[in-house]
Amino acid sequence: MKYSLILVYANKQDMENSQNIPKLAQIYELNKIKDHEWHIQACSAKTGEGLVAGLEWLSERLVLKKNTKFPNNPYKVNRNIICIFSI
Repeated sequence: MKYSLILVYANKQDMENSQNIPKLAQIYELNKIKDHEWHIQACSAKTGEGLVAGLEWLSERLVLKKNTKFPNNPYKVNRNIICIFSI
C-alpha cells in the first residue's frame, strides 16, 4: 500500500442536506494523511455527475506515478468506458 492513491466518492451530492467536501475531509481526517495523495470527488450516482471526474483524477495520478505519458497509456481512462470499483 506504500504507493496507494486514495479516491473518496462523496455520493448523494444532489441532495439538499449533503455534506460539503471540506467538511467531509475534516470528518474523516483526510488532512492528516501526509504519505498518500488523496482526493474527494463530489458525485451523484443517481445523475452520474462527478463519477468520470473521479476516475480522471485517478487516471492522471497513475500516469504520473508510472511515468508513462504516451498516447495509448493503459492507465488512462477512456471517457467512453464506465468503470465501477467496489471494495
